Amino acid sequence: MVIHVVGAGIAGLAAAVALAGAGHRVRLSEATPQAGGRCRSFTDPILGATIDNGTHLVLGANRHTLALLAAIGGQHRILAARLPILDLVSRRLTELRPGRLPAGWGETLRAAGLPWVGQSQTVGQRLGRCRSYGSLWQPLCVSALNSPAETAQAALLARLLRALVLGGAQALRPVIFPDGLSAAFAGPAISFLQARGATIRFGRRLTAVHHDHLSFGDEPMALAPADRIILALPPDGARRLIPTLPDLPAQAIANLHFRLPGPVALPGGLPFLALTGGQVQWLAVRGDMLSATLSACPTRPDPAMIWAEIAPLCGLGPHLPPHRLIFERRATLDHAPPTIAARPGPRTPWPHCFLAGDWLASAWPCTIEAAVESGLAAARLAVGQDDLLFPC
Repeated sequence: MVIHVVGAGIAGLAAAVALAGAGHRVRLSEATPQAGGRCRSFTDPILGATIDNGTHLVLGANRHTLALLAAIGGQHRILAARLPILDLVSRRLTELRPGRLPAGWGETLRAAGLPWVGQSQTVGQRLGRCRSYGSLWQPLCVSALNSPAETAQAALLARLLRALVLGGAQALRPVIFPDGLSAAFAGPAISFLQARGATIRFGRRLTAVHHDHLSFGDEPMALAPADRIILALPPDGARRLIPTLPDLPAQAIANLHFRLPGPVALPGGLPFLALTGGQVQWLAVRGDMLSATLSACPTRPDPAMIWAEIAPLCGLGPHLPPHRLIFERRATLDHAPPTIAARPGPRTPWPHCFLAGDWLASAWPCTIEAAVESGLAAARLAVGQDDLLFPC
């Protein structure tokens, strides 16, 4: 039996690592020249530097992601950090901790779904009258769910908050990637798979799925009766192959990378900040690279306006430095109640084919953790092994 994993993003890599680690034959095919999907690093010719395509946050509560990193050796490429929040209006810097929340326990319990929260209720409907709505819950929703609070599902935010607040001090502890995303995820995962005999092919786009073969353009790949398929593709890519899948609305994310003359420091000497009161949700620094993330960003931002917002935080002048804008129009799902209800599970109309991706039904929003969890779930279904785990 060969398990064909199509797509080498985080979900596909997670499925392939779990399967190869258990001794199964894996064939991994990726349409682009490199692994990692939306969670990758690349050398940018404009900036003359290696940058991440976006700022991604992993927390201590993301146990599947941390288990994957430990399995492939990526845990040596992460560092524990803090979760600071800087309000751009008051310039107040606070740290998010389970025992020290910016809102009172009454608001926090209501945000966490107590009393009961309905599946059709939005964050705005749930928390709009709270005193901390504009200063905390609204920007937190945009940052965490990449969706406006007025339309995002309150139950999804509530589940996320319960996992973080009730998970203890480590649950809210973020980890960062000082050497970049690919150094922690894609690079070690590909090395892990190669060491275990997996076949890895880049530049191979799947165009059709048949009962006895896969079509990669003009190149057919035969399927034995016992073979299994995991489609670890974005929603649009999966829907092209399986038209019965729902057409799910999406939200964009904009990432701006600024190349500076030399290393800079954020307030407090921190490597990254969550921001409220402005256009930017996340700000990260690595050496001479300053990166800003704008969540639920409907249009391409003006780099000069973003620079004017963040430059004073680092003591920098108004001159716009060399920069690169990465605008992902369909970065995540729009986490509105109808979209959440329409998310499919991992099974497809074909009994030998399964789905993986952060956009599938999950307790998590579209995140690295959701992608890893879905990859592991698809791997378990493919080999009929409910207790399949990442190798220790």
